[in-house]
Amino acid sequence: MNRSLAACILVAALASWGLAACAPGTKQQAVASGESSHPWDKAQQLALQTNADFEKSGARGIAPHVPALEAELANADKALHMPDSPNGPIYRLVDGPAQSLGTLALAMAGGNSENAGRQVVAIPNPYPAISYDLGFYYNEIGKYGEALRVLDAGLALPTEGILGVGESTPGLISERGAALEGLKRWPDVLDNFRKGASIGGLKPEQLALMLRGQGLALTELGRLDEAEKVYRDSLTDAPNNPNALRELAYIAHLRAGGTTVPTGIIATPQPSQGKS
Repeated sequence: MNRSLAACILVAALASWGLAACAPGTKQQAVASGESSHPWDKAQQLALQTNADFEKSGARGIAPHVPALEAELANADKALHMPDSPNGPIYRLVDGPAQSLGTLALAMAGGNSENAGRQVVAIPNPYPAISYDLGFYYNEIGKYGEALRVLDAGLALPTEGILGVGESTPGLISERGAALEGLKRWPDVLDNFRKGASIGGLKPEQLALMLRGQGLALTELGRLDEAEKVYRDSLTDAPNNPNALRELAYIAHLRAGGTTVPTGIIATPQPSQGKS
């Protein structure tokens, strides 16, 4: 996904309960003009700046932001559970358009006398991006335990009042798999990517990545028949993928009595390419 935290694009008038999504640009304008201050405003700006610096300098661009990113991630639970003003809008931090739609549908379906006539405002959630940035950076410098910590925190973010899988979730799971690979925790790698593959609505390239993650773990566990199958299955969604073809050749090498070689970390989406 494009990780720039643009204001949500969904605009809906739900007349029966008086609920609406935010109009395009309104949230960014409020932050820029100082008209509004919410716990997530600072996190949104930090995520934007981190992304911009990554685009300029790669992983080194993330490094100066790590302390601030850690602080914002630690504050995520508080920000996401901030009570709404009794008479103001009901804010929901959402990760992508699917969660925007799901959140507003849930609000409409669950409308009651207390919330009737109030707005439900879907705000872009910066915390999955912050979790991903930290996890990616720690993986890049070989601090796999730290990567696992922040990625688990991102995947555990509360989603009360929100329906749908976050758009960032596949990328967080993939980067989590990279951390587990670095730790050589192969059963956990397999479990991680199996859970990732079970997510509904994955794009073909996302599903192929989840299958390749399983294949790598199965190869390391010596389960070559299963590894070969999932690699071949992955080629259905990502034909001629060089990683899958290379690993299939490696499996053939092992079956022919060849020696094992050190395993590198599976290629995962980088921040500039999106989390998907």
